[in-house]
Amino acid sequence: MVKNSTKIKALWVCYWINMIALVYWTCIHTYVYPLNRDPTSPTYFTDLYKVWTHAMPPIFFHFDHLIVAQPTRLLHFLYPLEFVWIYTGFTLVYYVMGGLDLKGRRYTYNVLNYTNPREALLTIGLISASSVFVSTLQYVVYRFRTFLARSVIPELIFASTTNS
Repeated sequence: MVKNSTKIKALWVCYWINMIALVYWTCIHTYVYPLNRDPTSPTYFTDLYKVWTHAMPPIFFHFDHLIVAQPTRLLHFLYPLEFVWIYTGFTLVYYVMGGLDLKGRRYTYNVLNYTNPREALLTIGLISASSVFVSTLQYVVYRFRTFLARSVIPELIFASTTNS
């Protein structure tokens, strides 16, 4: 048992914020990627940079979740949900205050364009629902991992020592 639970909480906050990368690849990348293929554009980023910053952290965190015996709780969906809502608040303030990107648009991403509130609310709702779904899926992985650690793996170790 870790004596300082603040370290565990900080790890979970980092873990779930990285889960948002799933949203990037499913919602945002499909809209932004084809638009920024001009290498002379100031909004152009290399493919390696996109993969390194948006794909690698969640992959590492998922492997870490499978290997390390950190506890998972069903209510951990609150971390990404809180992040989504804080970021939504930021994008709304950005839009209302007239913030502009490098191309002169008043929104951060096409899917969060508040001139089309139905699409923006649908995006926010889907991202919130996916946070709950992925958290539940991670809890199932945790329960399966603890099942393996408590019953299947000790039996395999016991069987291998008795057969020698």
